[in-house]
Amino acid sequence: MTMGRRNTDLCAMAWHLPARLLSLLYPITIERSEGRFGPLEVRWEHGRKVLNSANANQSFGALHRVLQAALPDAVSGISDLRTVLLLGLGGGSAVHILRNELKRDPRITAIELDPVMIDVAGRHFAVLGDARLTVIQGDATVQVHVLRDRFDLVVVDLFADDGPAEGTGTQGFIHALRDRVADGGRLVYNTMAHDGPTAARSERVHALLRRTFLRVTTIHSEGLNRVFVAH
Repeated sequence: MTMGRRNTDLCAMAWHLPARLLSLLYPITIERSEGRFGPLEVRWEHGRKVLNSANANQSFGALHRVLQAALPDAVSGISDLRTVLLLGLGGGSAVHILRNELKRDPRITAIELDPVMIDVAGRHFAVLGDARLTVIQGDATVQVHVLRDRFDLVVVDLFADDGPAEGTGTQGFIHALRDRVADGGRLVYNTMAHDGPTAARSERVHALLRRTFLRVTTIHSEGLNRVFVAH
């Protein structure tokens, strides 16, 4: 067998392998769609299905690792985790971590602006099959003022691609978050600092949180993410 024939045969064999296995060698795109803030792509990466926007991971890739770094410590500080508010659902990384990795079963309310994101989360990541999850399609920066319940854990992950969502770096939004956190609860607020403007926004959020909450700690993750845990 010549080297050229061997390479051809290996390529032919590769096409018969499941996409999940092939993704250990290179990413395999499953679906592309147009979301509210630009293109969304579901693909297999390193044996795992992920959801990406044009310039950032939205679930189960780098973002999943960011939340894995922040949520365990936040949850461990809550004596009885019964209710969770997610501002930004994405593909459901936070839900997966709480349910499958931390083995917690709180009632979860998730607010997601992009209906395409909700559809993708349901079809590709089985999020909508969770009976203890309520998904509200709407603007989290508005809904956080409308809600009257208080939650043991509030997780903020609101981006337009790789930039912060409009209205999240304001004093009014931070005060509304404080009002949604129950006594003894925790706030987990994910930000990115990949250039001058996003670094400045992250610093502003940090400053506002320090004025509003008694204690704020910072977790640096994936080189670009700054996650603030406040209570």
